[in-house]
Amino acid sequence: MALCLATACAPSLPSKSPTPTATPAPSSVPSALPSPSPSLDPPSAWPVVYTTSDGRRFDALSWDGTPDGAINVPAVAATDVTPSPDGRMLLAWPWVINAQGAITATINVGSAAMRDVAWSASGDQLCIVTSAANQGPDGGALRIDTDTPGAPVHFVGTVSIFAGGPSIAACDPATNRLVILNVYHAHEGGGGPAFSEVLATWVFSLSAGKAVYHASYPGTDSGLSATQVVASPNGRYLAVSRDGVTDVRNATTGQLVGAVSGSMGLGFSGDADASLLAVVAAHGNGPLVWNWASRRVVWSSTQDAQWAFPDPGAAEILVGVVHANEGLDDLIAVTASGRTITLGLNVMLSSPCPCPVEAGLAY
Repeated sequence: MALCLATACAPSLPSKSPTPTATPAPSSVPSALPSPSPSLDPPSAWPVVYTTSDGRRFDALSWDGTPDGAINVPAVAATDVTPSPDGRMLLAWPWVINAQGAITATINVGSAAMRDVAWSASGDQLCIVTSAANQGPDGGALRIDTDTPGAPVHFVGTVSIFAGGPSIAACDPATNRLVILNVYHAHEGGGGPAFSEVLATWVFSLSAGKAVYHASYPGTDSGLSATQVVASPNGRYLAVSRDGVTDVRNATTGQLVGAVSGSMGLGFSGDADASLLAVVAAHGNGPLVWNWASRRVVWSSTQDAQWAFPDPGAAEILVGVVHANEGLDDLIAVTASGRTITLGLNVMLSSPCPCPVEAGLAY
């Protein structure tokens, strides 16, 4: 699933010929809330990002790099904690935690098994993919819901995946869009090291509960030729990477609207036009941040990149690059002008998802 801790974002698992359908929603049953842990002084302004050393205490940083409070999450939260894009809430499935460290809601999907979950671009809703409790790893028909924490889940529709698993690439009820990837974990040469590849993309209308766009991509037994896909936070654009080139496509029509050099997309910026796109360079030597519409590189680095995510609502993107001593990550915020702000050096970030399929460890 796409729950991220630090720089690890576990993807999901490819489909043969999926067909979205609709089914009725089951009833939900309220769950008891565990007791919260004591909180620290919470962040005072939004948005913020969080660093953590133990998965329990989350230290907030503003986008100008200023420390701004901290949150202690309850012990029941284990270590899979996903902040909302602006940092106002944290998800430790199935609990939602506020900035004071208190559990404020429980997401109830009944007896279903959660397969993937992601915050909306606005940070106040969730998109959820579940399977029946007795369903095997080859998913078949999976249920799609949205949820406003504290309210019952809202049924959207279904997507059928038979030989892989779902990864939510974008969730934005405000723009009526949800992007789901079909991710397969292959092996080099058929039996070597594992790698992840995207075999299909669906773009859903949340109001209609059906796909408005679908694309399939060929599989491979080499990570160098695997297809990777990221979506803009508002679900407006897709970046499809293969063989050293990243195409930018309209997510509703599939029309090609831009192309840049890059072997894997890491993420778009958070402005409405998703004007910045971070990629891993085609030669594999560090990240590039493109203004993809003008085909202009605004920033680059020779350090290996692992992930990127957007400043909500702004033409700015945070890129995580491996620290020079190959320890943790350096957090570099890049603006449309190419100006950079270092939010942290050699630190562990707790990043919101959706996040790149290849980020973190393959499973």
